[in-house]
Amino acid sequence: MIPPDAMGDRINKSSYKKIINDALNANFNMIRVWGGGYYGSDDFYDLCDEYGILVWQDFMFACLMYPFYNEQFLSNVKKEIEFNVNRIKHHPSLALWCGNNEIEFMFSYMPEKSKTVIWYKKFFYSILPNEIRKYDSLTPYIETSPIGSGFRKSITSDKHGDTHMWHVWHGSKNLKYYEKRFTRFCSEYGMESLPSLDCISEFAGSDEFDLYSKTMLHHQKCLSGNSKMLFYLLEKYNKPDEFDDLIYLTWLTQSECVGNAAEHWRRNNGRCNGALWWQLNDCWGAPSWSSVDYYGKWKPLMYEAKRFFSPIAVSVRESKGNAEVYVINDTLKNKSCKAKLKIMDFNGKIIKENSTKIASCAGSSLKALVISAKGINKKQAFANAELYINNELICEKSIVFLPERKLNLKKANIKIKTSKNSITLKSETYARKVFIDIKGETEPLSDNSFDLIPNREKQYFLKAAPKLIPII
Repeated sequence: MIPPDAMGDRINKSSYKKIINDALNANFNMIRVWGGGYYGSDDFYDLCDEYGILVWQDFMFACLMYPFYNEQFLSNVKKEIEFNVNRIKHHPSLALWCGNNEIEFMFSYMPEKSKTVIWYKKFFYSILPNEIRKYDSLTPYIETSPIGSGFRKSITSDKHGDTHMWHVWHGSKNLKYYEKRFTRFCSEYGMESLPSLDCISEFAGSDEFDLYSKTMLHHQKCLSGNSKMLFYLLEKYNKPDEFDDLIYLTWLTQSECVGNAAEHWRRNNGRCNGALWWQLNDCWGAPSWSSVDYYGKWKPLMYEAKRFFSPIAVSVRESKGNAEVYVINDTLKNKSCKAKLKIMDFNGKIIKENSTKIASCAGSSLKALVISAKGINKKQAFANAELYINNELICEKSIVFLPERKLNLKKANIKIKTSKNSITLKSETYARKVFIDIKGETEPLSDNSFDLIPNREKQYFLKAAPKLIPII
């Protein structure tokens, strides 16, 4: 979480209610308060207590070296620590104190015997933890994030501490790179996307709806960010002609990048035990890594998160020419489930299928089914996995075997039926990642960004995500 607004006096309790509602509706159980912004307000921590959201709390030091050797500065910092630790420590949502964001990682090139580095180590490894323990003897503390096995040791290792994984995006690795990494806890990773057209229309005229217009470039604060979005989009899709389609495809690229990584780490539960993406919210209207834009509209990533962060989830992946289904159970109870896997063509004809009953153990990930995809025309096929408990469909997931630009997807003629608060969609052909965008509407729908299976109806509800917290 970054500050909800660039102007601090516009942040109020409603700002935090919106953030916590979004987190709850997308099945989050932790928010990291980033060290480059503000500490949360009392309202924020009260809401996290009430609704069961754990807080990873950074101290407000990020991405810079600080003059801790200056007595006046250090004295002021100690007062900041005393005030905020005493203010926050009693909250049951507080899970972790973290000394700083990325300073040790970013400045590892500096000589260890330089004055600034000596004082960095002295402050975060000695002074700060000692100050915390004067007021809070219980809450765990780590010196920095990412952290290794000791000062400047194994900071980027998957075997120690947490990782910030920017090999995708900043490092230009491909979207499948994450599946090579088995971090113990990924506390930062992500992919930029454009905000909604509603949001862009607030700061740009229609004549500037272009990725490289003066206004769009002004609102892009990541070096070469617009080019990077296009670079990753073209890994999966053809370059779109319309600006609306460009927005939509950056959303889908972001959603698949972040979602596939989270599923990979959940499939390896026990070795990998956490995924926090950068970032949840925005402080102004801009292209960014956020999954909710500045005006509160959900991007597809949030709807995908409802599925891939579901306490009981199904995950399907392609591996070595096979389609594999995993059942992930993060609840405290064993579950008797039935998993189904079908490989179908785009007209809905079943090419291969299999099903099995499984006993899903609490807190486990289990490979449930495997079907070989060898010999199948992958240009016109997809795999669909379903998970049932007590004969009720709990969740499903579809994948394609090739980048979408290589598929022989047919133009879907989607039929729409409306009834009061619901809309039902149906297509005679496979429709990949259908997304409903309602102009001016920021309330999340009950579901969105889904695949339509041929000749199967899909119903969703308007404004159906529960308002767990009354926003006044």
